[in-house]
Amino acid sequence: MRTDRGTLVAFAVSVLLGGVNFVAVRFSNRELPPFEGAALRFGIAALLFLGYALARGIPLPRGRALVGAIAFGLLAFGGAYAFGYWGLVTAPAAVGALAFALVPLGARWQRSAWASCSATSSAPRSVRARSSRCSRERRAPRNPASS
Repeated sequence: MRTDRGTLVAFAVSVLLGGVNFVAVRFSNRELPPFEGAALRFGIAALLFLGYALARGIPLPRGRALVGAIAFGLLAFGGAYAFGYWGLVTAPAAVGALAFALVPLGARWQRSAWASCSATSSAPRSVRARSSRCSRERRAPRNPASS
């Protein structure tokens, strides 16, 4: 099996940047408050990507799509990385890297949990009531005296 040299270089650069990222955050937390450091980093990145999109003529979202894009960016990236920066004030960089590396596994688990819930939604009510993960109804506590 032959591997393209460009693919290997891109992989190596990604690993290097990903690995150095959390160490760099620890160093930036020495000089800047964590939320300010995250805001500065992502503010600069947003301006660079906006310039890239404008230079390439990529249309920007409008209306509800713009509101959704801004909300997603603030919550998914802004929130996650702001609290990641805050956690790295005291935690070692390796712990931060591990926490962020485990995010795809959590997303995979959540997706499979939702898939199993939708599969049981067409089951009879007695089966759905016994499902502890998917039941939205609270069963009444059992009275041992009446059993």
